[in-house]
Amino acid sequence: MAEETFTRWIEQVYTTEEHEIDCKQLQNFLPAFVDAEVNGERLPHTAVIQTHLQHCPDCQEIYEGLNLVIRAEAELPSLTMD
Repeated sequence: MAEETFTRWIEQVYTTEEHEIDCKQLQNFLPAFVDAEVNGERLPHTAVIQTHLQHCPDCQEIYEGLNLVIRAEAELPSLTMD
């Protein structure tokens, strides 16, 4: 195991919180979380999601991609059919 990977793993063990979610749970909440962020809202479980994102580079990457997509969609003009 690389020293950097081991160090990150140890840090994650010691920063374990009482209320946590795993990657699968987080990814289920992620679309609603990003929508809420874009709309300036805060979900009841925002702190738990933010904590997970700070400690999980894989979920952080998914979050950043989803965030870009949702913000781009929000900027598109509404298409209405007349």
